[in-house]
Amino acid sequence: MEVSLAVYDLSFGLASSLSRQFLGVHVPLVPHTGVVVTLSTGERVEYFFGGGIQRLDPESFRSGHGIRPLRETPMGRTCQTPSGIEAWLAANGPRFTPRTYDLLRHNCNNFSDAFLRECLGLSGVPSDVLDVPRRFVESPMGSVLAPMISDMYRPFNGPEAAPEAPPPPPTMQPAQATALDFSALLGAPQPPPRPPEDYTSELAELRLMGFDDEARNLECLRRAGGDLGLAIDYISEG
Repeated sequence: MEVSLAVYDLSFGLASSLSRQFLGVHVPLVPHTGVVVTLSTGERVEYFFGGGIQRLDPESFRSGHGIRPLRETPMGRTCQTPSGIEAWLAANGPRFTPRTYDLLRHNCNNFSDAFLRECLGLSGVPSDVLDVPRRFVESPMGSVLAPMISDMYRPFNGPEAAPEAPPPPPTMQPAQATALDFSALLGAPQPPPRPPEDYTSELAELRLMGFDDEARNLECLRRAGGDLGLAIDYISEG
């Protein structure tokens, strides 16, 4: 089966153009990655980590979230079987859940790297993607913002998180980075406040993170006054 790595930039170019000015270092993108496997039937499946391990038809994922990959890099052929993939996903499900998620250390790019290496027997995610969080945290502003970012997503690291899974090397989860509004973190001018019921972008981000109950998502967004982090807390409470 042929395998490729789809790399997205959820800042839509904003990170590359503004990061040096506001962070003091160049951050090329806010990366999200998915591993695309072409089955023997010709069907393409994109695997990614967002609210748990997800799998979707690549075009459905991209059109549904209004985003296209910057690049889709061929990674080679795998000798792994579809049943072997399913077995690996089932065994590693507890390793990749909303509670084990960490914005800077354990996110979709870490999942893609582990899936490529451990399951498919191929090379992992390129260093230019995996290295983004380190460059962010080591920047003057990043060192200030990192604790705040971690605190915002502390609900995902509660006592139910799998203790046996040590966090892989740091990297940034793009879907969550978008939720934090990367342009605001960089100090870019913000548009006028939106009407309180205009939650289109937040609903799209929640879908990207694997929260698919649209009615529940909208209810929690209204309850949170449009605050995405607080809405995620409400959704996670059940």
